[in-house]
Amino acid sequence: VTTAQNGVPTLNDLGHMIEGSSKPIIAALSGVALGGGMELALASHYRVADRTLRYGLPEVKIGLIPGAGGTQRLPRLCGVRHALDVILRGRINVGAEEGLKVGFLDAVASDGETVLECAQRWARWASVLSPQALGSRRLCNRSVPEDTDGIGNSDMCEFALQKLPREDKGGESAHACLKAVRASFELPSFTEGMEAEKDLFIDLLYHSLQGRAYRHIFFAERSSSSGSKTAASKLSKIKSVGVIGAGTMGRGIAISFLKAGYTVILSDINQKGLEAGV
Repeated sequence: VTTAQNGVPTLNDLGHMIEGSSKPIIAALSGVALGGGMELALASHYRVADRTLRYGLPEVKIGLIPGAGGTQRLPRLCGVRHALDVILRGRINVGAEEGLKVGFLDAVASDGETVLECAQRWARWASVLSPQALGSRRLCNRSVPEDTDGIGNSDMCEFALQKLPREDKGGESAHACLKAVRASFELPSFTEGMEAEKDLFIDLLYHSLQGRAYRHIFFAERSSSSGSKTAASKLSKIKSVGVIGAGTMGRGIAISFLKAGYTVILSDINQKGLEAGV
């Protein structure tokens, strides 16, 4: 297990600790499980949920890839088809019924049962299983299954590639996601797949200008919609206005601001036009 320089475990460290636990770990999911939350659930030995669950891996929308094992564990659990659907599209709305159908979930709490009660029921059952049975629940020990419709995993990735935007047209993170999913079945081991995911994640995080732009847009949109009234967000009082172009429209705009009490600076590349505007 590796840790950050300050000794605090990383999300990957937590995932490895959960997956390697000698006691069964049951993830009880309710509400939203996105990004790292979903990745920790993937590291658990069993996953149960109630019907409010919405899970997904939206990292591609902020110029990144899932960086805590999502690109390696999800294909091993649910197959490449579902992994591509969730990761490349950045889905955030996968519900409990779909999760149960594709194998992400082991159970959905029954009517009259809370998700915690469901998890406790599964924990009692899992506690009597043999260590060998628990080992088979660790996704790091599994290989990526073939598609049930008989389509090769490589063929599905090639088909997905045709639908991606070009890397130089905003598609860097999407292409990196596809490369990471490919690594889950093309590389010989889970460890090597995790290393490939790590390298792709770090490259996007530190070197992708597209990624920085996506993240800037994401946080700007959140900030503008939050309604925050902090001092830092207060608008400065506008005292003067610059108008470029002294034509008919420019003069009209300048006059409107003058009547409203603003100081107006009128600019035009044509000296005669500027004089006429004044």
